[in-house]
Amino acid sequence: MYKWGCDGSQQTTFKQKFLNNSDSDANIFQSLFVPLQLSCGHEKKLIWQNPLPSSPRHCRPIRIRFVKETADISKEEISYIENKINLLEPTQITQVNKKFLVKHVMMFTMVDAKVCNAATDTKSTMKCYICGATSKDFNNLSARKQINEDALKFGLSTLHAKIRLFEAVLHLAYKLPVKKWQLS
Repeated sequence: MYKWGCDGSQQTTFKQKFLNNSDSDANIFQSLFVPLQLSCGHEKKLIWQNPLPSSPRHCRPIRIRFVKETADISKEEISYIENKINLLEPTQITQVNKKFLVKHVMMFTMVDAKVCNAATDTKSTMKCYICGATSKDFNNLSARKQINEDALKFGLSTLHAKIRLFEAVLHLAYKLPVKKWQLS
């Protein structure tokens, strides 16, 4: 099992010369993957697990492009990588007259808000990419939002997590008895 994602980076050019003046490395957009675990059989017996899945140690590039990160570039890259993933064949390994088949499962979870918004066609960064709610909509606690189930593959929105966590803390606080004391 692997996680993958894409992100862009901008930097200023400082005394960098290229043969062609139109070339530049001021903008870099890359796709990366990180192996998470290797499991065996239908029981999913764990053989290896990445001890530091957020560390760059096992992070490997898939593709590096010298283009500025935009919503269109992000969507194009996601489509490109998903097409390549669909073409992946299981890897066959033969050792000591035994055949092993390694099936590659890749999850698109290494994303930031910009990529999530591009992938879900959310035009505003002030909107939640899961339900389309704005901060004003979150104030209405009784309203139930329709969620975009495809957006759940990215993980939980920090906006949702913070608001739901705060809501849970408030509900707990409401149930606590009011304590009174006297200052002397």
